[in-house]
Amino acid sequence: RPGWRLLRSWRLREPIMMRIPIGKQLLRAVVATAFVWGWDAVGVLFWTAFVGLLRPVEMWNLRPSSVQILREHDVLVVTIRQAKTWKFAARVQTVVLDCPVLVRAWRKIKYILCVGTPTRRVFPFSIETLERRLAAILRALGVPGVATLASFRTGGATEEWIRHRDLPGLRLLGRW
Repeated sequence: RPGWRLLRSWRLREPIMMRIPIGKQLLRAVVATAFVWGWDAVGVLFWTAFVGLLRPVEMWNLRPSSVQILREHDVLVVTIRQAKTWKFAARVQTVVLDCPVLVRAWRKIKYILCVGTPTRRVFPFSIETLERRLAAILRALGVPGVATLASFRTGGATEEWIRHRDLPGLRLLGRW
C-alpha cells in the first residue's frame, strides 16, 4: 500500500529536476544569446514557451499556421493541436498572448523562416537538437544544466503567479 501511494504521488514519472523553473532574467539572457547567435527560431520558441506556458513538445511542434497575429489588438493566438491533455480536455487548445514585443518577433519569424511553408515546424530539427541548443546557450552563459525545456513552462507559471496572483487566469493560460 505505501508503494502505491508513492507511485500515485509521482504522477508525471519524471525527476523533480525536470521541472525547475527558469527565472525571467535567465530567460532574457537565453533569448538574447539565441538571437545574437542567429538562432531566431530558438529564441522565439523559448520566449513563447515561457509566456504561453507551453510544454516542451508543444513548443517544438509549433508551426507558422498555428500562430495567428491579430494586428488590431497586437495579440498572438497560439493553437495547440497535439496537447498532452487531449484525452481529458479539448483536442485543440489555444493560448492568447498579449506581449507586443513577442508579436513583433513572431512577425519576423513568420516572414523570414516560414514564408511558403506554413505546415513546417518553426524549428525543423529534432527536439533533442532543441535541447542541445539550450544546453549550449546555458554553457555559454556560465550556468550549464540549470534548466531544461520544461523549465520554460514552470518558470512562466511562477512568473505569472508572482505578477498577478490570479489563479483562474493562470489555470486558463496553462490549460489546467
